Amino acid sequence: MPGWPSTPSAAPVSAPPGDALSPGGAAVLYRWLDPRPVELSMNWPLTVHTYANGAMLRAADGRRRAEHFIESGLRDGSLTPVIAETYDGLERMADGHRLMESNRHTGKIVIRV
Repeated sequence: MPGWPSTPSAAPVSAPPGDALSPGGAAVLYRWLDPRPVELSMNWPLTVHTYANGAMLRAADGRRRAEHFIESGLRDGSLTPVIAETYDGLERMADGHRLMESNRHTGKIVIRV
């Protein structure tokens, strides 16, 4: 769209996400990289839940709840981050940056110090 910033790493959405769902399915859309509005199908039962990270984290109670959720998920294994590559030592930082810039990885890049 004219006037919108370039977002080369954002994958364009070619069809409304709801078109790919089975009845009763759920879609989770995390759209920080693509400023375009999300199109949702109107021909199926639709429930939309929104979540605003910034608004929630501005309040002390929201930060406390988010911290508890993340800590408990890491502890019980329900939140397991995907690690693409681990580099040992700060001298490997450039290797981590090269991997990130290549956009050939899936998951987090860890520099262990």
